[in-house]
Amino acid sequence: FQENIPYTIKPGKTPKNRDFVNYFLEDNRKGYCTHFATTAVLVFRYMGIPARYVEGYVIDYNQVLDGELVEGAKYADYYDGYSELGKTALVKVNVTDADAHAWVEVYISGKGWMPVEVTPVGEEEELDDFWEMFDEVVGEQDSQAGGNGAGNIVNFKVPKKIIQSVFYVIAGAVVLLILAVLTAIFAKRMINFARCKNAGINDRLIMKYSAYYKKMCRKDKEIKNKINYSEQIHYLIQRNTNSDSDISESGEIIISILEKAGFSNVSISDEEYQTTMKWLNNIMK
Repeated sequence: FQENIPYTIKPGKTPKNRDFVNYFLEDNRKGYCTHFATTAVLVFRYMGIPARYVEGYVIDYNQVLDGELVEGAKYADYYDGYSELGKTALVKVNVTDADAHAWVEVYISGKGWMPVEVTPVGEEEELDDFWEMFDEVVGEQDSQAGGNGAGNIVNFKVPKKIIQSVFYVIAGAVVLLILAVLTAIFAKRMINFARCKNAGINDRLIMKYSAYYKKMCRKDKEIKNKINYSEQIHYLIQRNTNSDSDISESGEIIISILEKAGFSNVSISDEEYQTTMKWLNNIMK
């Protein structure tokens, strides 16, 4: 990464039907933190090193120096656990989207999860804030439009036929938009169906589970806070207190099957696939 694949904030889009990591490594060979962290997690796992992908915010020392010292704040109210810096004063720092970052954590025996920075240092300027760029464009247009002054404005009455024509055009556009949306939804479902049918058994199970998960999120927004298979399955069991004992007892088996299908290079069996689908259908009743 450091020597051969440069950092850029404008790598372009991954082409349709291309794998995100393979395209980054084999063809595009440039990217930002998400590309490097995603790829590194898979490389570490392939090497037998437990690894996980992390997103958050990163601030530097200069931002801390520019921050605002909070008087009278207690260290213990804001931080718990070991810190290499020791007990420090509380500083209020302005964190923006420009500080967003993705990195990797690997599990080291005896130490726990340790952060690993795999993204090369970039020399490009960061993107401006979206709304600032928007304001610059719109503001410039507004100033140009208003350059002639208010004295040039002419008051006139729009004919009724023109108003009706505009209304019909807008109504027709809305109808076409609705039809386009419905067509897109139908096409997306057909594409997903075809992909699922042609996918390997591991990918097919994960695609089916993802569909179930989206349904669950529409019914219960709390499940969105459950970030992995284990937390999600345990939450579903806890939520369905009226479910039979078989569903509760088989939860750990379902978790292991999902993790095997999602994270390993070992194919699950047809029996494991059917067991998981049956379990999901029962829990969704």
